[in-house]
Amino acid sequence: MNLRRLLLIVLLIFQTILLYGQTLTVPTPEQVCFGEQGSIQATMSSGPGNNRRYRFDLYLNSSRVDRITTGSRTVTFSNLQVGTYSISVYRVNNGGNNPSFVDSENNIVLNNETESPIFQNPQSDISVNASDNICGAIVSYVYPVASDNCSARTGAITGYTSLGTLNGHTYYYSNSAVNVTTASNNSTNLGGHLVTINTQAENDWINSKVGEVWIGYNDAVSEGNFVWVTGENSSYENWNGGEPNNSGGEDYTVMYANGSWNDLRGTNNRRYVVEFQTATLSQTAGLPSGSLFPIGTTTNTFLATDNSGNTSTHSFDVIVTDNTAPAIASLKAEYYNGRSFNTLMETLNVSELNYNWGSGAPESNLVGTDDFSIRFQGNVKAPQTGTYTFYTTSDDGVRLWVDNNLIINNWTDHGPTVNTGTFNLLAGEATPIQLEYYERGGGAVIKLEWSGPGLTREFLTDSGGGSCNDITLDLSATGSAIISADDIDPGYTDACGIASRVLSKTNFTCSDFGDNAVTLTVTDVNSNVSSCDVNVKVIGAPDNSLSVVGDTKCDNEDAIVIIRDSELGVSYALYLGVTQIGSSVNGTGSDLNIAVLAADLPVGNNSITVKASKGACELDLLNHAMIVINPKPSPVGIFHE
Repeated sequence: MNLRRLLLIVLLIFQTILLYGQTLTVPTPEQVCFGEQGSIQATMSSGPGNNRRYRFDLYLNSSRVDRITTGSRTVTFSNLQVGTYSISVYRVNNGGNNPSFVDSENNIVLNNETESPIFQNPQSDISVNASDNICGAIVSYVYPVASDNCSARTGAITGYTSLGTLNGHTYYYSNSAVNVTTASNNSTNLGGHLVTINTQAENDWINSKVGEVWIGYNDAVSEGNFVWVTGENSSYENWNGGEPNNSGGEDYTVMYANGSWNDLRGTNNRRYVVEFQTATLSQTAGLPSGSLFPIGTTTNTFLATDNSGNTSTHSFDVIVTDNTAPAIASLKAEYYNGRSFNTLMETLNVSELNYNWGSGAPESNLVGTDDFSIRFQGNVKAPQTGTYTFYTTSDDGVRLWVDNNLIINNWTDHGPTVNTGTFNLLAGEATPIQLEYYERGGGAVIKLEWSGPGLTREFLTDSGGGSCNDITLDLSATGSAIISADDIDPGYTDACGIASRVLSKTNFTCSDFGDNAVTLTVTDVNSNVSSCDVNVKVIGAPDNSLSVVGDTKCDNEDAIVIIRDSELGVSYALYLGVTQIGSSVNGTGSDLNIAVLAADLPVGNNSITVKASKGACELDLLNHAMIVINPKPSPVGIFHE
C-alpha cells in the first residue's frame, strides 16, 4: 500500500469519527407567557467541517414547521407556539445538497408558563371593637396587589389598535363594533378582559383615546348591584345624569364619548376596550374594604390569576368584637345607600328631627346626595295622657310607626308634603317610634313634629329614652301581683339585639308591703350586660309594723289590748293560737283598745296575735301582745273547829 492510499484511508476514518461523534443538545425551552411566542435553541457539539453546513429541521407533531441551514453549530427557532417539537440535523454541502443525517432530538416540550402570581402586600388580620350604634364595624383595609413573572401583553393584535400602557396595564381598542357578549368573549380569548375603570385619571386617559365603548361593568346578576367583570372592588363610578335607569332592561355599561357612563342593553353593537394586566385580582370571600363587618370573624380571600391561568390566593381575617352593653335608647339615625335600606353606612345621633338638605348631602358623608334612605329610631314621652298628633314633612317617601303601629305611610316620590297621624300615649311612659325615609333625587326634606295635651306643636327632639322608674303596686283588690320586665324597662336597646331581660323579683303579695328593691338585668346576644335598680312599693295592705300593748290581770278579769295608731279602713282581730278571741274591730286612725273577755284568757302568759285585714290582704302584725293572767290567791287566816 503506497503512502497516498494510506493517507486517504486515515482521512476517511477521521471523517467518519468526526461525523458520527457529533451530537445535538437542546436545552429545556423557557416557558411561554400567555399571548406570546416561544423559542427553541439547538446546538451541535462541533462545527460541520470544511465546505459543509448543518441543516436543522424543526417538526411540530410530525409536520416540519421550520428549516435553518447554517455554517454555525447553534441555531434558535423563534415565534413558536406551545407544543411538542422534534429537531433533526443533517450535514449538507454548501449548496444545501447531499444531506447526511447527523443527530436528532425528540419530545422537546414548549409549555405555557406555570409560575403563580405573587402578592406584594399581604394583609395581616384586623381586630376591632364594634361601633356603639351598629352591630359590627365599618372596616377599611388596603387591597392586596399581585404581580407576575410575565408582563402585560404588548405588540400588535389583529383587529385592534394599541392605546398604550397605564400603570403597568396595556389597553387595546377594537376596530369593529359588536354586542357585549361577543366583546367580553373576545377579550377573554385574548387573555384580557373588558376594561375596568377604578379612578378618574384612568377614565380620562381612556376617554381621550376612544369614542363610545363597552366597559366591563354590569348588573346582569342582581339588578341595581353593578360589578366589574374581574370581580375587583372599586367605589369609582361616573354615571351620566339620571343614569343608570334600567330603561327597557339595561344591564351593561358604555362609556360615552364625553367620558360619562350609561347603562345599555347588551344586544347593541359598540366598539370596546380590552385591558391586559400581569394578574387579575378578585375577591372570592369576605366583604369589600369600607363595608360593615358583622360581629365575629370574617375571612377575606383574594384570588390572583395571571394571563396563563395560574392562580394564587391570599386570606386574612377581620375580627369584630362586641363590647357594648345594652343602653337606654336615644334618638338615632341609620344612613343607608340605596332607597330600600340596601347597605348600612353609618349611625348618627339626632338632636332634632328637622332636616332640609335641598340638593345637598345629608349629615352622613358616607352616602351621596340622592338614592339613600334613613331609619330614625327613638322614644317619645308624653307630658300628659291623651291623644297626640304626629306631623311628617317629607320629600320623598316617609313611614312612621308609634309603638309598632304604622300611623303614617306615604312611601312615594313626591315634593315637600305634610302627612299626619294620631296615637294615644300615657304620661311619662317611653314609647318607641320609628321613622323611615328615602330620597330619590332633587330636593331632600324630612321633618317630624308632634302635639297633644300639654304640648304645643314642636319638632321631635332627643328625649334620652328615660330611666328605670320606681313603680307602685296596690294589692288591696287582688292580694298579689306579678310584674314583668316590660313594667320596668324604659327602652333598653342593643345594635345586635337583646337576648334576655330578667327581674330579680317578679311576684308580690301582701307580705311585701312597703319598699322592695328590684334589679332589671338586660343581656344582649353577645353576653354584654346592663342593669338598673328600682323600688317596687306595695300598697293596699295593712301596716303590720304597728306597736301593740298587752295587759296584766287576775283570773276572771277582763283585759285590754291596745293597738297604737290603728289605721282607718283596717279591721283588727285578736288570736290566741289559732282561735280568734272576741270580735273584729275597725281601726280609728288612733290608738285602738280591744277588750278581751276573762272567759277567753286562761291563767298564765297569753301571747296574742293581731291580724289586720284590708281588702284582699290579711297580715299578722309583727308585734304580739302579752296578756298575763295571774291566779287569785287563796285566803290566809286562823281557823277554829
